[in-house]
Amino acid sequence: MRLRRYGVGALVSLSVLLSLMACSSSSDKPAGQGYNAVAAIESSHSEESWDAIEPIEIKDLQTGAAAMIQAVKDYKQAVESEDQESAAALAREIVGLWKAMEAKVKTMDRVLHQELTSDIVLLLAETSTKPWDRDRLIQLDYKLYQSFRDVKQKIQHS
Repeated sequence: MRLRRYGVGALVSLSVLLSLMACSSSSDKPAGQGYNAVAAIESSHSEESWDAIEPIEIKDLQTGAAAMIQAVKDYKQAVESEDQESAAALAREIVGLWKAMEAKVKTMDRVLHQELTSDIVLLLAETSTKPWDRDRLIQLDYKLYQSFRDVKQKIQHS
């Protein structure tokens, strides 16, 4: 079965795909944007495999959140300057940081965990698509930035 071959990454991608399909009829986004995300998720397995990216060691959740916010800022700069190589490396760094943090974030807020996982999978997939949808990448980056600011606040209040 194909899901066994890809492991957890395929399951996460499948859940994102199903979410995109479920939301596509009620979305105010232009037609076809959902298709681009689906195509990006499908193509991500050939270039960037979620399972191939190792977690990055972090001291604690607060340090991880700060590192994630910086990586997300750096990613935006790479996208704005059309530096696809740096953006791809930063997308992998974001995944590695997330893998190190996700279990703890999940215990704090399951819904936020699910949203972040979906957004990070999509960011990784869309980063490896050709041609780039620069506006979409910046939109995803901004959403991640806001979400990780929320994570940082939750850490400080716990």
